[in-house]
Amino acid sequence: MKFPVLIRTIPLLKCSVYIIIWKLRSIHLQVIGIITKDTAAAKKDLAHMYNEVSKEIFGVGTTLLKISIFETESFITLQARHKKASRSNALEWEAPDLKQEVDFRLSALFKRKLKERIETDLNLNIEAIFRDYDASIQYAFTNIMFHEGGEDN
Repeated sequence: MKFPVLIRTIPLLKCSVYIIIWKLRSIHLQVIGIITKDTAAAKKDLAHMYNEVSKEIFGVGTTLLKISIFETESFITLQARHKKASRSNALEWEAPDLKQEVDFRLSALFKRKLKERIETDLNLNIEAIFRDYDASIQYAFTNIMFHEGGEDN
């Protein structure tokens, strides 16, 4: 059985993205993978976007950023170590509950801005972004899940 393949070029990533689609039932299609010709370029562009949004929201970028593109799934994971913002230190000692609330709100804003940026710049549909940040070690894990079925959902 031959599988239909949709090929879409994304100029910003400087590569072609292959979305492999297979027929599950008579009318249901499911994306089973995103494969890029040049994942290094894709990771570099995602890293720039992540850091730009981080600087915009938190005032600082990352000291470490690792990006994993899962070709057989429809998601990307970003592992980042953030620089600690000086205003965060002040709140940590004076009002720890307030600091936790501020971290939560800033993380929600970060997810929204990152989603807008990826969808606008890369013309990809994101279903959800899951992000967890541990302030004690300054690590954040961000999972980006794309819509199944490509751009039509």
